Parts: sequence; C-alpha cells; structure tokens
Amino acid sequence: MGTMKIWVIGRRYPDETNNRQGSFELEQAKMLAKRGNEVVYVYCRLHLPLSREKNGKFAFQDENVAVRGCVRIFTPHLATSAIPVPYFPKIRNKIMEDLLKTVEKEFGLPDVIHIHYPTVAMAASVFSAYHDKGVKVVVTEHWTKVLKKQLDSYEINQLRAYLGFVDTFMCVGPPLRRSIQEITGIRRDILIMPNIVNDVFHPAPKTGSTFNFGVVGRLAPEKQIDRIIDVFSVLAKEHEDIRLVIVGDGKERVNLQEQTRRLHLEKKVCFTG
Repeated sequence: MGTMKIWVIGRRYPDETNNRQGSFELEQAKMLAKRGNEVVYVYCRLHLPLSREKNGKFAFQDENVAVRGCVRIFTPHLATSAIPVPYFPKIRNKIMEDLLKTVEKEFGLPDVIHIHYPTVAMAASVFSAYHDKGVKVVVTEHWTKVLKKQLDSYEINQLRAYLGFVDTFMCVGPPLRRSIQEITGIRRDILIMPNIVNDVFHPAPKTGSTFNFGVVGRLAPEKQIDRIIDVFSVLAKEHEDIRLVIVGDGKERVNLQEQTRRLHLEKKVCFTG
C-alpha cells in the first residue's frame, strides 16, 4: 500500500497547561508520518475560563506532523445544569465541522480519519458525513470513564453512533471492550490494539541483582497506582531484592508517597517525577 493522507483526531495538543493530554495520540501521528504518510493532527477543545489553555485557532508543524487545532473558552453564564460546558453539541459540532473544512481545504480529503477517544471527541455526525464521502473512519477508545461505565446518556449515545458507522472500532484492552459492549448493547467486532510506546523507551542493561518493576503513567486516581503499591508491598515482604520505580506525576503523588511511608516501603519505591 502506498502513502496515505491521514487525519488523527486527538483530545488536545499536549503541553504543560493541560497535563500533557493528547501525548500518545500525537506520538501515533508522528509514527504514521515516519512511514511516509501525510498526517495532520487535529484537536478541538471547549472549556471554562479557569483553564490555562490559550483560546483561538492554531496551525503549526511538530516534527513531521501538521497540527491544526481550535480551543474555545465559554463563560460560566453559558453553562446550564442541563448541558454541561464540554458538550454544547450544536456548538461543538459546528466548531469541529469548520475546523475540518479548513483542514480539507489546505490538505485535501483524507484517505483515513483516526479518532482517539471518540466519546470525548463527540461530533459523531460530523465524522459520519466524511464516511459518507468515502473516507475510511477508524476509532480507538481509551477512556477510563468508559471502562468504569461512568458515561451519561449523551456520551453513551455518541458511543453508539460511532459503533454504527465506523469501518474499524478499536480499544486498548479486553476489559474496555466488554464495557463498551455492555454500555451500548451493540455486539459488533471490536479489535484490541494496545497503546504503542515511543522509541525513547528501550531495554536497559542489567545491573546488580535487584529486580525492578516499572510503572509509567499519570498519577491520578483512575490509574489505580495505589493498588499496584499494595500488591508490591506483599511481594516486598517475600523478596528482598526488588524495587518499584514509578515514572510520572500528578495530583495523587502526595497520597501515593504517604502510602509508601505507611507501608514502610520508602527504600523500595522510587518516584522519579
């Protein structure tokens, strides 16, 4: 197969203002571009003024990927108890539709649109319109809220809509697949596609006799790092030469460090940040 025009739809452009959200969507876009494909990374974000993200439209190059984004800030008086700010479906759809028209005018119609976090992206009808034009649409669901079945009715309907028209639906693990099928009641094929790893990670040479367990991720409650520490504490009682290295940061770091102190694991658990 020759090179393709691919649009990768992510949550955000990752930076220090948004806790690096969108990082692995962008990594996948870069890997696709390294294979010779013409790749555009597209993101659309709605939020309240409390966010540190800049408002506006963005167009720039990140290595071998063209980045095109739109961030819109909504003032509190626009929010109602009936429609949470992140939704505003008509407004969101219009912003996404206009953004994609701009991208299409600049780069042409894509061969493939790959949507990460479809339940976050919403705008299913916008992407369905591209599918009707002959564009292949694939999605990858990652969201912990889907895994835990914490979606509201609007999010569930969006998930059902995507399942109804996309060419390929993927998720990152079997438990997530089960949750998707149970939430939506739709039993279509869902492929398992684990998250990829950037090539900055590589096997390290073995040094010493200590066995190191590594955990890499955002230190947030939904990642359940506390459960990993609990299990490690059991192993630590049975094995002297083991260590747990936690790579990442987040709002749970203080609680997790306190947990290691409580379990007397200060010398066996390392937080690198």
